[in-house]
Amino acid sequence: MSLGDRSLHAVIIIMAICILLASSGMAYAATPKPKTPEMPRLGNWIWPGKDQEQLAKLLKLGVGFTSSYDLDPVVGENLFRAGMVTVLCPNRPSGAELIAGLGLTAEDMDQDSKGNRTGEGIESAVFHETVPDRFAEYLRKKVRPVVNSPWITSVLVSSPISMYGEVHYPASTAGGYAVFGRAAKVNYRHWLARTYHDDLAALSKAWGRPVISWDEIMPQEGPVAGTSGIDGRQEWSDFIHWYNWWLDEVTRRSLETVRAETDKPIGAMIGGPGVGFNQGQALGNYGPVIRMLGKVKPAFFNGTDGETLFAMRYAQSACMQYDVKRMQEHIGPPFLTLFHQYVDVLNAFATGADYIHLAHLGELFDEKHWFSQTWTNLAPLVLRYQTKGRKSDVAMFHSYMTSWYRPNHANGDSVNLYDTTNTLWTTESGYPSWGRALGSPDVVDDAMVEDGGLKGRKLLVIANSSVTVTSRKAVKAIQLWVKAGGTLLGFGEGCLAYTVEADRSLTPTPGFAGMVPVAKLEAAKRGAVDKIEETMGKGRVILYLTPADTEIKDSKGVRFVDTMMPELRAVADRCGIQRWCNADDEYKANLLYCGRDIKSRRHLFTLDLIKSAKNMAPAPVFYSDRSFDLTFHPSLKGDAELVAFTDSFESCEGGEAEYNPATQILKVNFKLPGRLTLKLGKGSDASIVAHP
Repeated sequence: MSLGDRSLHAVIIIMAICILLASSGMAYAATPKPKTPEMPRLGNWIWPGKDQEQLAKLLKLGVGFTSSYDLDPVVGENLFRAGMVTVLCPNRPSGAELIAGLGLTAEDMDQDSKGNRTGEGIESAVFHETVPDRFAEYLRKKVRPVVNSPWITSVLVSSPISMYGEVHYPASTAGGYAVFGRAAKVNYRHWLARTYHDDLAALSKAWGRPVISWDEIMPQEGPVAGTSGIDGRQEWSDFIHWYNWWLDEVTRRSLETVRAETDKPIGAMIGGPGVGFNQGQALGNYGPVIRMLGKVKPAFFNGTDGETLFAMRYAQSACMQYDVKRMQEHIGPPFLTLFHQYVDVLNAFATGADYIHLAHLGELFDEKHWFSQTWTNLAPLVLRYQTKGRKSDVAMFHSYMTSWYRPNHANGDSVNLYDTTNTLWTTESGYPSWGRALGSPDVVDDAMVEDGGLKGRKLLVIANSSVTVTSRKAVKAIQLWVKAGGTLLGFGEGCLAYTVEADRSLTPTPGFAGMVPVAKLEAAKRGAVDKIEETMGKGRVILYLTPADTEIKDSKGVRFVDTMMPELRAVADRCGIQRWCNADDEYKANLLYCGRDIKSRRHLFTLDLIKSAKNMAPAPVFYSDRSFDLTFHPSLKGDAELVAFTDSFESCEGGEAEYNPATQILKVNFKLPGRLTLKLGKGSDASIVAHP
């Protein structure tokens, strides 16, 4: 065979091999991967174990997923064959496991300046720069063998820092910053050295004091209020930015580790009403965390304490902005009450929760327990309706950055005023419902505003009670939005009076971040003017000189925040905010438009008829012996339904009511355009409440 023949023969052989490989690859590619089922609507925190009887009860109830720490594939596959999928929640290693072999001592452990360890979470050295890598490796080993099995529908990634795996820091047992362990000090100093490019002179200049060596730098005890009411020191600002960065860093690495192992949805969790009593210390802010989830999509966010309307509207706003799905979970034991279950359901419809998660310690399996009885009735309701999130024309601003600089570590300005009944902290305080006056606004934070969260909105309300700060990037976004036609409404001369620059320094920005001339502000104060209004481009800025402090009252003892209710409504009307529905007495009943039900395409509304419900009360107290007139925007047309809970329904005009006094569920079918009148009687003796 000649050289040419041999070459031709080789080419033919190579081509044949390529064809075989290609056909083999095509055949392989044509083999479908096992299809992972979509996450069902209703899930259960407590794994039902190997008890087939309990499993059958859950499935009959409509519970379609379980959040499980059990990675046994035999168990998972058996559940899957029975009809239940698993949200994998890899159990976290102990603090000892995360630092084993690092040669650490008690001096390295997370503690405050007095040596007190953390009051919540795992006792460890979470600031040690090796810990996130160890946790990532732990996650990888736990997740990799099972995560792509058909029985797993998604992964909920726990944080290695807090007690329940939520993305937040714990305080020390004495309520201090647990940053005085040796590992935390080293981490902080390394961050400063990188940030200041190893230039101690630059750091000394920024801090306004001489710093001789990196080793002499100590973490901060907490913010100190100056005459401005906030801590404006660069030294404090550097510390709190580092403190926030490390929590985000640990979270980011954890999420990216799981994403590298699967293309299934992954999630993270934050608990509480969304702002926390110690938010500036515990951190865990919705905007930044949901933004991280948006970068590893598909993803979902589990917001607990779902009975808090402010938090659920806040979570919904962020999830819509970053294209992340939302799981909603009521507060669990030991804070398990009937009120939490009722309002959790109403909020799920009103804010478009994708998934509902039941938190309990086995109460669902006890047929005699009120929780089991309640969810036997609520589950069909949850599975009957599902709505999508609806973006509002108006938003309230929650600045988590403000909580970094206020000495009390918190910014409850918006949550305290959002809704009088189902804002968890203030039910008994009787604060007004600014959210009702504004038509159930969305909630945006610093990160969301920076990322374009004001786009398409007409009104932004900053309910400042003392001093509110935010980033320079957010301030610029607000100013551009106003110039384009938005209306900005603020309270008190401390509103945006300081701005956090890119280098973490705070700049005084009096006059509502410069949007109100300082001379005009001073003249208004001298003339006892209550508000200033300025045109800015196509938009306008309105600044009330009185802060939105719930303790400020006039000479007759009337709170300023109460007098603002009709003012807020007037501003909203002036901005052209769409009011889809209205209860004649919005101070008593909260009527919310949920949008169209995905399944029936009917307009869905919820009505909150709860009069009072303290956090630990056995059951809510409903309004009774009165009527409510409900009206709807004339542009809404077609079939509609309303869902409410009450113990005193008597009659309905304008629709067909279906009421079960034993379950306390009221459903009304009606036609739009139209109106409804609900008459409430003295209350029913029949009740499912068997709460101890």
